[in-house]
Amino acid sequence: MKPAGGPGPAASEGVGRTGRAGRRRWPVLRTLCATPRLFIAAALALAVGLLLPSAVTTHLATRFLIAFNADSGLCVLLAAVMMQRS
Repeated sequence: MKPAGGPGPAASEGVGRTGRAGRRRWPVLRTLCATPRLFIAAALALAVGLLLPSAVTTHLATRFLIAFNADSGLCVLLAAVMMQRS
């Protein structure tokens, strides 16, 4: 006898909310689909941090701060575009 409120047969068989077995997405992919603006900004920050010429900065902390500023600026810009469209 199953306890009241416990998971039903769908949870034990690997069936997701949509009722399709075996079609669950990975958590990282689900997060990527839910917050694409965050990942776009993070990719830009990574690119800025790696591709910044050494003539601009020699310190790792300065390079990190420039990449973080690019990331936060793009996040704000993409959020503003999203708000403008809705």
